[in-house]
Amino acid sequence: MTLINKMTAVLLGLLFILFIGTCLITFNNARNFFIEQLNSNARDTAASLALSLSRPLANDDKATMESMISVVFGHDDFSMIEVRDAQGNLLVSQEGKSAEQAAPVWFVDLIEWPSSVQSVAIMADGQRSGDVLVTSDSHFACDALWRNLTHLLAWYALFALLFLLLVVFCLQRLMAPLNRIIVQAEGMAKDDLFVLSDIPNTQEFRKLGLLMNQIVNDRLLRK
Repeated sequence: MTLINKMTAVLLGLLFILFIGTCLITFNNARNFFIEQLNSNARDTAASLALSLSRPLANDDKATMESMISVVFGHDDFSMIEVRDAQGNLLVSQEGKSAEQAAPVWFVDLIEWPSSVQSVAIMADGQRSGDVLVTSDSHFACDALWRNLTHLLAWYALFALLFLLLVVFCLQRLMAPLNRIIVQAEGMAKDDLFVLSDIPNTQEFRKLGLLMNQIVNDRLLRK
C-alpha cells in the first residue's frame, strides 16, 4: 500500500469516527426530544379528558365517555386511552389503529422506545373518582428518527466522497516533490546523475532534496 493510500485510509477512518460520534449525539438528542413530546402530548390530553369526564363518570355514562374518547382519537395520534374507576376497574377503553411503520423492525427494537403512558386522576366534588390513562402512538416518532438517520447516512456518504477526492488531490500535490526525489535516487542507482532544480518548499522534503543534490554533486566531482 502506498503512503497516499495509507494516509487516505487514516483520514477516512478519523472521519468515520467523527461521524459516528456526531450521529450518536444527534440521534440521542432527537430521541429524547420525541420522548418528551409524546409524554407531554399524552399528559396534556389526559388532563383535558380528566376534566371533561368528571361528570359522565359520576353519572356512569359510558356512552358519553366513549364518545369523548373517540373525538380525541380522531384528532391526535394515540395508541390507547382508558378510563378506570377509583378501584382501578376498567370502564372504557379504546385502542387506536397504528399507521403503517416505515422504520424497519430491527431499528424500532434497537432504540428501545419507552412507554409513554400518562395517568391523570378524575376529580368529582373534591374526590378522586377515577383515572384516565393515555398512551401516545410512537410510530410517527420512530419513522421520523429513521428518516433522520437515513438522511445523515446519505449526507455522510456524499461528504465522504468529496472529502476522499479532495484528500487524494492534496496528497498527490503534497507528495509530488517526494516522487521527484525518488526518481533522482533511482537515477543515482543507475549512475544517471542529475541535480534537482526545483527544491521542495516543505521543510522535511527540502532538507532531503538538498541532501540528495549534495550527494549527486559529490559523485559528479569524483568522476
